[in-house]
Amino acid sequence: MRLYVIRHGDAAHTPYTFGVHKPLTPLGRQQAVAAGEALRGHGITHIYSSTVQRTRETAELIAAALTLPVEHSDDWVEHLIPAIDGMTLAEVRERWPQLASDRADEPWWERDFGPEGETFPALYERARRAWNALNERHGATADTPLLVTHGGFADFFLQAALGIQPVRPLFQFRNTGVAVLNTEGRDARVEFLPFEGIPFSGWGTAAATQEA
Repeated sequence: MRLYVIRHGDAAHTPYTFGVHKPLTPLGRQQAVAAGEALRGHGITHIYSSTVQRTRETAELIAAALTLPVEHSDDWVEHLIPAIDGMTLAEVRERWPQLASDRADEPWWERDFGPEGETFPALYERARRAWNALNERHGATADTPLLVTHGGFADFFLQAALGIQPVRPLFQFRNTGVAVLNTEGRDARVEFLPFEGIPFSGWGTAAATQEA
């Protein structure tokens, strides 16, 4: 199996707010269309997407280019922090300063994310279950599925796939940045694809290899 993982297109409206209820910006739609064109010829066989609006829209635009259906699931949504949903960073700093995105409290793994917030261990466990489900479905096949998801979830998902216990964020995705997880052979390998023609897109960290 070769599994493609892509982050949704740009949804950073002005003023920027945290949360799930955000459509793609015009730039984000342009990115998604360009990503769909860039993925032609890669042999994508299945498309999976988070249920969140910005990922659904990204997946639909890519699916139109690849003429494939999309399967949606809540299993692939972003790190859940309900307390700050719909807030700007200034509002978060005023009402929930401990939840600001630029916080630096330690220990990192044990951070609190407010009422009903998803802890990092819970996020990792969800990502691990999602990886196991996709691997059970496609791992022993020649399929090439595409997962349209979010930056934070994608990071933990790939770490789970490689059997890494997170100690820090490892895989960083730009909007419509694409990573490929190759499970063929003895080692599982993640590499980012430097697609051309996708505005403000590209790849994140260097390729990482870990024995599966």
